[in-house]
Amino acid sequence: MDGWIKLHRKLCQSDLYKQLNSKQRDVFIAILLMVNHKDNQWEFKGEIFTVKSGQVVTSLEKIKENCGNDVSIQSIRTALLKLEKWGFLTNKSTKTGRLITLVNWEVYQSSSEEDQQSDQQTSNNQLTPNKNVKNEKKKDKKDYSRKQNVYDDESPYMKMAQYLQKQILSWKPNARTPDDLNKWADEFRKLVELDKRTKQEIREVIDFATTDHFWQANILSASKLRAQFDQLQAHKARKSQPAAVVSLKDEREKKQIKSFEYQKAVGQFVSAGFDPETDRDLLEKWLSGGMNVNDLQGHRLSTSEC
Repeated sequence: MDGWIKLHRKLCQSDLYKQLNSKQRDVFIAILLMVNHKDNQWEFKGEIFTVKSGQVVTSLEKIKENCGNDVSIQSIRTALLKLEKWGFLTNKSTKTGRLITLVNWEVYQSSSEEDQQSDQQTSNNQLTPNKNVKNEKKKDKKDYSRKQNVYDDESPYMKMAQYLQKQILSWKPNARTPDDLNKWADEFRKLVELDKRTKQEIREVIDFATTDHFWQANILSASKLRAQFDQLQAHKARKSQPAAVVSLKDEREKKQIKSFEYQKAVGQFVSAGFDPETDRDLLEKWLSGGMNVNDLQGHRLSTSEC
């Protein structure tokens, strides 16, 4: 890659550019360096393709090669989504790769003469998103609102998504987790902002869901985690109880069952015409299982005959 490009000082005055983090700025500068400075044609599988100035056909891996070592593929995806959302560029998939087009390329790289002639005209809008793109987005607010939220690597919700992915892959290395974790990150945002879950609760439930033999096979996405969150918390709480507490609850339940069965048996004894006080020996035999209903009825008949 030879030659040079212009980098206007007005870039630092762009409010949107200031909102990009360092990794996203790195991606933006890399794309500035990669796009063609003039129209170019090439042949691919018998077809002629044209790439105009301000465009480049590339891949995420190629962009990564031109960025810093700390810039991940996920960071590049996030940066492209944000830059496209703000109207800095367009990003389309083609037969030959990913076609990226810088909006207002001529503003970034105009000649010296053009700079002098148009400096006053462009002083208020250099290095900002294309106004036409903004207008188009205003005309179609529905499409704009449907665009997913974009989360960078520093977002707490993206970190939660990455942690869930890591925990899933730790026990199932071939799990089909998405390359783009923005949808997962948005599910975690909903967990915090809408469902009012704390970050500590979420981490504990992730750890439980990805280590429990039953749940780990059922929780393979952030949406499933959110949908089953209450059940996961309940199962986790029960499993974390001391054995003594669980056994104590079981004993109480057994006593309640025995009490109910005792009351029922005494009720049957009374219904058969016997008195628990005067017929105590017979009652003990009945309660111990030494007599069935027929025996009890037969005993009543023989007693009445006497």
